[in-house]
Amino acid sequence: MGLYSIENIIDKKGQRRKIVKIFGIKMSFKRAVDPDVGLLMKEMTDLKLKMDKSIAYQAQLKFFLDTACDITKCKPATGNVRLLQDVRAKALKLLIPIFEKYNIEWWIDFGSLLGVYRHKGFIPWDTDVDVTCRRTDYMRLYEILKEELPKYNMTLSVGEKGRAHFMKVADKGGLLTYLDIFPFDTCNNPELSKKDLHKKWASVRTDFYEKYFDKLENGAISIWDLIPELERMQKYAGMQADEGDEKWLFRGIDSATANKKPSIHLLENLYPLQKGVWEGIEVNIPNKLEEWLHECEDGIYGDLMTFPTSYSALKHQNDFKKCANGGNFIEKLKDLNKFLDELLSKSEIK
Repeated sequence: MGLYSIENIIDKKGQRRKIVKIFGIKMSFKRAVDPDVGLLMKEMTDLKLKMDKSIAYQAQLKFFLDTACDITKCKPATGNVRLLQDVRAKALKLLIPIFEKYNIEWWIDFGSLLGVYRHKGFIPWDTDVDVTCRRTDYMRLYEILKEELPKYNMTLSVGEKGRAHFMKVADKGGLLTYLDIFPFDTCNNPELSKKDLHKKWASVRTDFYEKYFDKLENGAISIWDLIPELERMQKYAGMQADEGDEKWLFRGIDSATANKKPSIHLLENLYPLQKGVWEGIEVNIPNKLEEWLHECEDGIYGDLMTFPTSYSALKHQNDFKKCANGGNFIEKLKDLNKFLDELLSKSEIK
């Protein structure tokens, strides 16, 4: 699915028009428009060649989208991209009963949570599924999934070489990852402000990966074995006290190999967990949804009702490339989709 397309046509009245389709929204413009819009249309035509390279063109496209389009009315992805999204949504639907069976406290997070807020499902240009747990449940879930996933022909990995060190659930055949599961830790030091906690998180993260990154990359040690050491470093830095009221939640440093943003949240913005709808599935979401989203990765989403700031900000471009190329990947994806449908039909999930 292309992110945009521009087409020149002649309508039924013989007038020349320009059809601009962006993120599934189709807009029609007369060629004889006012000078400012006309200039924008000309620049958008050139955008096909320059979008990846020019920040100025990206900014103009964003301005056009934000002023001309209602982001909540973007049509869902179609074709192979939609197929990929469906497969991952069905995998989550299969796993939710496991979470509930073992009383795992979990919630949809990051881009998937933004999808709940804005689209009631996948963001049209997003393809992954993000789930978060607090540390205690995250550790329990690891052991649980090792036992449960083989029933669904799924596998669990943590910190495979060259990747972020959080849990990933994938199909056994290695075609794709179904979902990412992130750990969140708690700060119970009442004297720490959010700014102070941010500094300490960044400092511990730097020290931790300077010491262990090469060993993790070489497979000489597992991230799982280093969690006690990470907890010791956090306590030594004053991020956690022997006792005290919990105030902050932050993304586990073990899941932040490449990401330098801690996602610090007020605990009160999480509880009590609420129910939301994502791809027709009932999911857990933070209590104060907007506040939580604004706190994600130091406010990375900005205004929640606007389009991405640049093409380079769009993640998972490899997924789009695979879907565009088609071939063997899509055939296997169709088989996987059929297999998940069969599992869902045999389960008690409706």
